[in-house]
Amino acid sequence: MEKFTKKVETGHAIVPKSKGNKKKLISFVGDSKKIEQISVHLNEEGIDFLILELNELKKALKNDICEHIHLTANEFEDGVLTKSKLENHPDEKSVVESVKIYAWTLEWQNKHKLL
Repeated sequence: MEKFTKKVETGHAIVPKSKGNKKKLISFVGDSKKIEQISVHLNEEGIDFLILELNELKKALKNDICEHIHLTANEFEDGVLTKSKLENHPDEKSVVESVKIYAWTLEWQNKHKLL
């Protein structure tokens, strides 16, 4: 996937370009009235873990199967999320303790009106 770097407030963001005319479905949805920003803190092991999980979702989609992963910070459920945030940073008020990542086939994207 071809990428370009875009200058943002305090750093750089790598923004993936679309392949051809295909639309990308990448949404972050919260359960409160207004979520303006989500920060994701990762180290190399965290990145490797996410890549493995996302590759499993991709394999399912290639077999026309909708699948999801559920990541939690709950230590009683083998939680993989940490409860880390930047200290004294105004944009980081609370830690997300549960993340669900869904992979949708085109059929289900249309059924749920996601695109």
